Amino acid sequence: MTSWPLRKMEEPKLEQFGLTEEQGNYLKKNKDKSYTMIMVICIVITILIATYLQFSNPDLSDATIVRLIAKWLLVCLIMGGFCGSFLGGIISVVFNGIRDGLPGNYRKLNLYEAAKQKYDSWWIRNQAAFWTSLSGKQFEYELAFLYQKLGYKVEFPRRGAPDRGIDIILKKDGKTIIVQCKAHKKRVSPHVVRDLHGTLIKAKADEAVLASISGFTSGVREYTGGIPIKLISLEDIIRMRRQILSD
Repeated sequence: MTSWPLRKMEEPKLEQFGLTEEQGNYLKKNKDKSYTMIMVICIVITILIATYLQFSNPDLSDATIVRLIAKWLLVCLIMGGFCGSFLGGIISVVFNGIRDGLPGNYRKLNLYEAAKQKYDSWWIRNQAAFWTSLSGKQFEYELAFLYQKLGYKVEFPRRGAPDRGIDIILKKDGKTIIVQCKAHKKRVSPHVVRDLHGTLIKAKADEAVLASISGFTSGVREYTGGIPIKLISLEDIIRMRRQILSD
């Protein structure tokens, strides 16, 4: 089996941004609460302004007051979007104490999340490029290796035995699963699934997996409804790979 692609970009860690795992979890958990508090404060201020306008300017029409309030709410939303993290830090300091240093920590968390998003985007592109570069046989070996890492017993059809469209045989929890791999550049069409369904019945397996680098046509998904054939796309393979790294 071939090796996984080398990772040239390291996944960012909270420690690199001056935060412990405990601090990061605390900040993430309370970030939404801070935004909620900001919006509550904005709503309260809006009500106070509306009340003030009504009592201090009796000549203003209701429509004018509504327009003024709408403008104020728009300003609140913009401020909440662009300054939410900073304002949330200030509010958190008020409620949780200056000793926590939350304004600075929120900025650190934002830097970490931006770096993590950039890494995730790179990682997905890297994985997609790797899988689409494989030949048909390489794709079979790499997918078998992936399933092996996920806890499946992996077998390949014996040489000389009629292949019947079976590329990999998986066994786990008393079930036998046959796998057919498609590294083609075109999406898989329904006739492929029909053939695999017949193979599944003849092989007396419990389930079948159809893995395609290029995806499936809409007719394929309609055909597999109600039968034990699972469709695996490139996106699914990447998610499976990420599951291995996170375990």
